[in-house]
Amino acid sequence: MNLEDLCEKFSHVDPFLIKKWYYAFDTFFDFIGNDVIEWQDFEQLINAIGTVRGMEGEEHIAARKSLTDVWHSMCDEIHKDYSDKVSFALRYTLKKAPT
Repeated sequence: MNLEDLCEKFSHVDPFLIKKWYYAFDTFFDFIGNDVIEWQDFEQLINAIGTVRGMEGEEHIAARKSLTDVWHSMCDEIHKDYSDKVSFALRYTLKKAPT
């Protein structure tokens, strides 16, 4: 789903916020660039940190632990299996849903 479609789908939300959230989703989480967040994105980021900071170094180990926790927490929050993919629209919709 492209940015224009998201703004149309969530027309009750300020388009600036949709663009801001989409940018964060795309920049910080969709490491592979396939418009979904999945475990592979986190693995790629963990491996990139290991490559730059040293495989099995302190930063690499910390990244593996913390990013695994982030992925599991996000999946648990939106009731997704750890092997699933999360789209921006799904993530936004579920985050805004009443608890």
